Amino acid sequence: MKFRCPKCSAACGLFDRACQRCGFLLTARSVLRLYLVQARQATALECPRCRKGAVPIGAKVCPACGEIPTFRDLVEATVGPPRRRVRNYCDNAPPHAKRLAQWIYLLLSATLLWWLLGYVQQVTGGHWLGLAALSMLYLTASARRGGCPGAGSSPSHTTRRAW
Repeated sequence: MKFRCPKCSAACGLFDRACQRCGFLLTARSVLRLYLVQARQATALECPRCRKGAVPIGAKVCPACGEIPTFRDLVEATVGPPRRRVRNYCDNAPPHAKRLAQWIYLLLSATLLWWLLGYVQQVTGGHWLGLAALSMLYLTASARRGGCPGAGSSPSHTTRRAW
């Protein structure tokens, strides 16, 4: 029976001690060490300052430029490119694709609401309508007082209102 060497992908026998092509030891310890090194290299983040070096997880400085990357910089370097691709797609998507996304969002939201109402009814024993009305009252009051940004008036608008 043959299997592939984890380092060079050459065919190796089941009872071989080392790969015949690259000389890699085929012990459990060496294979696990190789996979650990590969996992660390795969989880390294690109340095947001120099864009040359890969900063391993847990490293204090970039090995290429010596800068100390902040957590915010690392998150932006990791999340920024996919975020820009999605925004670019959304900005340049044809109208029918946007309409399809709106319908999918509407259906998923309605399904989630339906499931949530069923769950609340099951947990509360059918007395959920009064709790829902009280929750709406709390949400409305906190939004009117400025506790929810963008929903209702903010504190700066309420102070300028003439009574």
